[in-house]
Amino acid sequence: MNYDVEMNKIISELKKKDLIRSEFFSKVIVKLKNKELYAGTYKLSKDLSTNEIISMLEDQNNVENESIKITFVEGKRLSTYVKQISDNFPYTEEEINNKLSDKDYLNKLMNKYSFITEDILDEKIYYPLEGYLYPDTYEFKKNSTIEEIIDKAKLTIDDTYISGITFGLGTDTLTNQLLEFNPFAVVQVKNNQDVVKTTGALGTGDKITITSNKETKTFELVLYGDVNGDGVITNLDLLRVQRHLWGDIVLTGAHFKAADVYKDGKITNLDLLRVQRHIWKDIIISQN
Repeated sequence: MNYDVEMNKIISELKKKDLIRSEFFSKVIVKLKNKELYAGTYKLSKDLSTNEIISMLEDQNNVENESIKITFVEGKRLSTYVKQISDNFPYTEEEINNKLSDKDYLNKLMNKYSFITEDILDEKIYYPLEGYLYPDTYEFKKNSTIEEIIDKAKLTIDDTYISGITFGLGTDTLTNQLLEFNPFAVVQVKNNQDVVKTTGALGTGDKITITSNKETKTFELVLYGDVNGDGVITNLDLLRVQRHLWGDIVLTGAHFKAADVYKDGKITNLDLLRVQRHIWKDIIISQN
C-alpha cells in the first residue's frame, strides 16, 4: 500500500475523533520515528499523548480482533478474488498480484502444501495460483497480511469434513499442516476401521480429531473420486458409484461426497462419467 497515503488517512481519522491536536505535528512524529502505522480498530483514550497513540498504532498486536467476511464465488477468475481482497483490505491489486507472482513466496507455498506443484513457477503462466483458491466464505482478521489471506483459502474445513488435499498426501504431512494453525493443538487420525494412523496416504472416510483450547472436533476426510477410501481412484471406485446408481448400495457421508465429484449435492451419471474419464486419464478430478 502507499505508505504516505495510508498514514495521512489514519492521522486524519485521529483528528476527527479529537484524539490528537495537530495533524501536522503527528505526521512529523511518525516520520521521525520512521515506523509504519497499522490501520484497524483500536481502544484509544483522549488521556493518551500523541506520542503514546502513535506508539500504539505502530504495534499491529494492538489492533482489535475485528474480522471481515469475503465470499469467493465458484467459477470466478483469480483476478476477481484479487479485486475482492483489494476492496476489503488496504492493499492495491498490484501489490496482491506482485505477492502472488513472487518466486520466494511461491516456493514457500510449495514447501508448505504438497498439492501445489512446480508448474506454478512456469513464467508463461500469467496467474500462478489460478485454480488454487477454494471458492467459499472466509472470515479474516481485519489486519491480515496478504500471505495470511491467501494461505487461509487453501485447505477447506467445514463443520463435518476436510477436503481440498491432494492424492498421496501423508498422514504426518496433513497433521503438520493443521498444527501450523495452532502448534498447541492435538491431532489424531484414524482410518475407516477406527485404527489410529500416523503414517501412510490419506483416504476418504479417514477421521481427523483436533483438540484445541479445551474444544474437540472430529472431521471426515473427503478425496473426490476416492469412493472406497483407499486413497486412489480406480475401477473399484467406478463400480461403487455404478452400484449406488443401480440401487445395490447406498453411499453416505464422506463416501457420498467423494462420489459427488461435480459437487452439486447428488450422484448422477455425470459423476460416473467423470470418474471414468479420470481413470482413462482424460481429465483430473479437482479436489478444490
